[in-house]
Amino acid sequence: MNLAIWDIESSSASTDFGSIIEIGGVLVDENFKEKDRFNLRCRLPEGEIPQAMALIVNKTSIKQLTQGNLSHYQMLGEVEKTFKRWSPAIFMGWSNIGRLPPLFIRGG
Repeated sequence: MNLAIWDIESSSASTDFGSIIEIGGVLVDENFKEKDRFNLRCRLPEGEIPQAMALIVNKTSIKQLTQGNLSHYQMLGEVEKTFKRWSPAIFMGWSNIGRLPPLFIRGG
């Protein structure tokens, strides 16, 4: 079975207040041969102020957060399409439990 490894970057160290600003992942087969990958970044939701430390850790500029191509909603839609395309797979990641809506956790 394929293995989907993914990670998120957010605008804050606090999962209660920050927004996801970047999601990336890689799909590998049972021999760990890469089959696919993605990396998506979005604009920060209007009115949200990111933590300075989060910008440093994520290597993100204010320009990237305000002039990105995708809205937060559009980015999550693209992730959903990718995860559905990758399914069935075993999904695992770092610091992402409880960060995405249940649709993503169920795997589509």
